[in-house]
Amino acid sequence: MQNKVEFKRMLRQASIVVAVGIVLLVGLFWWHDHLVKVRVNQALATIVTTVATKYPQVTKGELIGLLAQPKTNAQASLLDYGLDLRTDNVIGGLNRLQWVFIAGDLILVGLLVGGIVAIFLRYNRRKDADLQQIVADVAAINRREYQLDLADYSEDELSILRNELHKTTLVLREAADNSLRDKRLLKVALSDISHQIKTPLTSILVMVDNILDDPQMTPAIRTDFLQRIKHETTSINFLVSALLKLSKFDAATVQFHPQLAKPEEIISAACDRVSVLADLRGVDLEQSGTGIPIKCDLKWQSEALSNILKNCIEHSAPQTTISIQLTSNKLFTTITVTDHGSGIASVDLPHIFERFYQAQRLDGQPPVQNSVGIGLALAKAIVEHDRGDLSVRSTVGVGSVFTLRYFFH
Repeated sequence: MQNKVEFKRMLRQASIVVAVGIVLLVGLFWWHDHLVKVRVNQALATIVTTVATKYPQVTKGELIGLLAQPKTNAQASLLDYGLDLRTDNVIGGLNRLQWVFIAGDLILVGLLVGGIVAIFLRYNRRKDADLQQIVADVAAINRREYQLDLADYSEDELSILRNELHKTTLVLREAADNSLRDKRLLKVALSDISHQIKTPLTSILVMVDNILDDPQMTPAIRTDFLQRIKHETTSINFLVSALLKLSKFDAATVQFHPQLAKPEEIISAACDRVSVLADLRGVDLEQSGTGIPIKCDLKWQSEALSNILKNCIEHSAPQTTISIQLTSNKLFTTITVTDHGSGIASVDLPHIFERFYQAQRLDGQPPVQNSVGIGLALAKAIVEHDRGDLSVRSTVGVGSVFTLRYFFH
C-alpha cells in the first residue's frame, strides 16, 4: 500500500459511502421498528379499552395475562374471520408500511452499491488517463521532444513514475543541449583554427616559393626568409598546442592531479617559463608576499600564470616592472599580477578572456606578434578547473591588475 495515494483515497471515499449507508439503514430499521411498535401499542390500547367497556367483569390482571400469553389459539380463531397471520397483518396499515420500508431499504442498498461502483470507475478512469499520458510522454521523448512539463506534486505510484520520467527528460534534454553546444563549439573552433593557421601557412608557402624560384638568392635574403619561416612555424606550433589544450577542456578530458602545493612554487615555475621573454622585452618580474599552500595541479596552474605574465610582458613598456604579490586569508590564497602597460579599454575588458579576442593597443603600436588571443582564455579555463577564480581590472594609461583566487576546499 506504500505510495498508493489514489487507491487509498478511493478506499476512504468508499468507506465513507459504506458508513453513511450503514447509518441510514440502521436509522431506517429503527424507524420501522418504532412505527410498528406505535401501531401495535395503539391497537392494543384500543382492544383493552373495548374489552374493559364491554366486559367489565374481566379484570385488568386477567387481560394483561391474556395478552402476555406466548402461545394462544389466535391463529385458529382469526382464520374463522378470514385472517391468516402468516400472510396478513392484523393491524391495519402495517402491510403497506412494511412494503414502504422494504422499498426504502432496496433504494439505500442500490445507492450504496452504485456509489462504490462510481468511485471505482472514477479511480480506474484516472489511472487510465495517467497511463495514457505517460505513454504519450514516452513517445514524445522517443521523438527527441524534450520540452515536456512532467512535474507532478502528488505521491501516488504513477506520479512517482512521472517524476522519474521528468528527471530522465531533464537528463536527456541536458545531454541534447550539451551535444548541440559541443557541435557549435567544434564548428567555431574549426573556423578559428582555420582562420588562425591560414595566415602563417600562406606566408610560409610564399617564402618557400620565393626560395625555390630564385636559386641565385643572396644568402642574407635566404637567411631572412628561413628565420621568418621558423617564426611562423613556431607561431603555428604554439597555436596548435594551445588549441589542443583548450579542446581538452571543452571535451572534459583534461586530467588534473591535485596535490598540496605552495603558491610560491607556482609563481617560481611561471616566472621561469617567461624569463627569456621578459629579458628580451627589458621587463623585470618582482615577487613579494607569502601564502598558505593550496590543493591544485602545480603544472597546470603554473602554465595559467605564465600565460598571464606573458600577456602582461607583451603589453608592458621596456624598463618597467611587473609585480606578483601573494596573500592569503581564511578563505582563499590570492596571486595578484600588476603591470604598468597601456591598460585595457573598457569596451574590450568584458571580452578579454574570450578565445581569439585581441584588444586594440592604446599606445598606437601594431598588434603584438605571436599573440593569437588564446593565452588568457586558456588561463581562465585552467584556474576555474581547479575551483579558482580569475578576474581583471584595468585603467587606461596606468596598467592592468590580474587577480587569481584559489579557494580552500
